[in-house]
Amino acid sequence: MSLLPERAEQHLETKRVERGMQTASLLEYRHDLADFCRWLAGRQAGPGRLP
Repeated sequence: MSLLPERAEQHLETKRVERGMQTASLLEYRHDLADFCRWLAGRQAGPGRLP
């Protein structure tokens, strides 16, 4: 499992706690977020630069 930026981890935790997302859904979402973060890194626009 890849490491995600803290903001992405916080977002996943919010989904788990407030929305009651199932483990399988969270794992799929984590994978999608990791792909997105890799894409951002390739564009040199890391998640810390997002609004």
